[in-house]
Amino acid sequence: DSLTFRAAELQFMDGNCERAIQSYTTYIQQFPRGAFLVQAYYNRGECYAIQRRWDRALNDYETVVNRGPGTYYLRALEKAAAISFHHAEDFQRSFQLYRTLESAAGTGEQRFEATMGALRSAYRSRHIDGVMEMGNKVINSERAGNEEIATAQFFMGKIKYELKQFQDALEHFNR
Repeated sequence: DSLTFRAAELQFMDGNCERAIQSYTTYIQQFPRGAFLVQAYYNRGECYAIQRRWDRALNDYETVVNRGPGTYYLRALEKAAAISFHHAEDFQRSFQLYRTLESAAGTGEQRFEATMGALRSAYRSRHIDGVMEMGNKVINSERAGNEEIATAQFFMGKIKYELKQFQDALEHFNR
C-alpha cells in the first residue's frame, strides 16, 4: 500500500503528472480502501488540473469532498466549486458546492468568498431563492466592499425585474 503510493507521490513531487496520474490510478485500483486513498484522489486531481483536464480534476476533487471532512476536504471543495463555475459552467453544481464550502469554511474570508461564489452561481443558474439569500448575506457582511454590495444589489434587482416586481427591482438598482 505505502510503497505503491510513495512511487506515485515521487512522480507527483517531481512534476511528472502523466506518470503520477498512472501511478495514482494504479494505487486507487489496487487499494480501494488504502490509507492514502483520499490523498491519491486529491493529488491526481491536482495533476489533471495542471493538464487542464477539468472534467477529470472535478471528478477527483468531488470524490475527496464526498468522503467528508479531512485534510484535503476544504481545498478540494474550493477547487471543485471553481471548476464547476469557470470550466464546466455547471452553475447549479457550483451553487451547491459553494454553499457547502460556505458552511464548512475555516476562515471568514473563505466563507465570504464562498458566499460570493454561491451568489454568482445562483444568478447564472437563475436560482431565485439562492440569489436573494446569498445577496442578503453579501449585503450584510462586514467583509463586503462597495463592489460586492453593488454586485449583490444588481443580481437581486435583475431577479426582481424578471419576476416583474418592478418597484422592488428599482429599489435594488438604486441602492
